[in-house]
Formats: sequence, structure tokens, C-alpha cells
Amino acid sequence: MGSPIVGATVTVRCAAGLPLTSQITRGDGAWSVVLSGQVFPCAAQLNGGTINGVPNTARYHSIALGAGTMNVTPLTDLMVVFATKRSIPSD
Repeated sequence: MGSPIVGATVTVRCAAGLPLTSQITRGDGAWSVVLSGQVFPCAAQLNGGTINGVPNTARYHSIALGAGTMNVTPLTDLMVVFATKRSIPSD
């Protein structure tokens, strides 16, 4: 299991619904948003923070098709690239 990204900004956007407030990851890498009134799918982008005290310079992405736990990791970033057929997921 990898190290958490601490102090990163996570931005979530859904297909429809009210704008969501960006969240900052906690010491264990966890973060949460309330999805009241949102329409799936939702996409997340993680930016900044530190990994074992070293600045994180990468952006990671993930997609959620329903409510529950969403992980944002290098692996989910690769899955988003594959699913969207875009070399830069944030596009």
C-alpha cells in the first residue's frame, strides 16, 4: 500500500448539480464531499500536497459512477486516461 498524499486539494465535478467545494486531504489522505443533489458520473482531480514530506507535483484523477468511496491514485489516473482516450485526464 502506498503513502497518502497529505494537504492536497481535491476538486470534484459531477455531470449535473450544485458546484462542490474543493476539499483538502487529511493526514491519512482521506477527504470527503457531500453529493446531495448531484447527478453521476462525478470526476475528481487531486493536486498538490506532499507524499512522505516531499511535494507532490503530479495531478491525479478518478471517476465515480455512484455514491461511495472514491480513490484517487496513479492507477485511477491511468484508468481515466484509458476510459476517456485522452492523454491528459483533466482535459
